[in-house]
Amino acid sequence: MIHILLTHVGGAHYEDTVRLRQRVLRDPLGLVLDTSGDGARTFLVAVEDGVVVGTVALEENRLRAMAVEGETRGIGRLLVARLEQEALARGITRIELHARITARGFYAKLGYTEHGEEFTEVTVPHIAMAKDLG
Repeated sequence: MIHILLTHVGGAHYEDTVRLRQRVLRDPLGLVLDTSGDGARTFLVAVEDGVVVGTVALEENRLRAMAVEGETRGIGRLLVARLEQEALARGITRIELHARITARGFYAKLGYTEHGEEFTEVTVPHIAMAKDLG
């Protein structure tokens, strides 16, 4: 069973999110994860059998740092849904994100729409996307 938990810098499972984000998001690019902005983020963590298998961050009205271990089994969808619930609880009614081009279809299926032109971020092509929650 997968549990979605909230955490922050120094909180339970935070270091696990750092390792997962490094392994999934930066290692394939030969880069080192920059955690300097993490203090402004709330992390949602998917934990299965005591192991962190996914994470996403909410920073103001932005979805950031989505990383899921191996086969998603719906973990990404669960994390985004829980992030949207958390945003609404905070009075946030619009979520924005920068999606890797390879993930644009995933976010589109969840109701996010593209805005603007493709751009490069962290050496990878991205597209800006957003969703109104209310």
